[in-house]
Amino acid sequence: MFNLVIFSFVLAFYHLPVFLVFLGASVLYAGWVMAFLGKRKQLHYKRFGISAQNQSSVMQLINGMQEIKLNGCEQQKRWEWERIQASLFRYSIKSLSLGSTSRQGHFL
Repeated sequence: MFNLVIFSFVLAFYHLPVFLVFLGASVLYAGWVMAFLGKRKQLHYKRFGISAQNQSSVMQLINGMQEIKLNGCEQQKRWEWERIQASLFRYSIKSLSLGSTSRQGHFL
């Protein structure tokens, strides 16, 4: 932000039309970034929740290994863990897609 302000003053001092183009492009860029902040925040919160579920599941698997083997529910626990991993993967893909879309606007 500091560089943006200093560069703006230098441009305005030397060449006003170029400064106006720079100012317009900066406002458009800030709007583009702000358009994606809400969705990015939502995805990060959801991913954090799923990561917490993953950690909890792994700790349950490690700490309860004897009970899991005694009760014969290895497959059920593995499927539960796989569902969590698939969910993490889906949200990672959504986050990457959103990041890619927002980065495309940087070059326009």
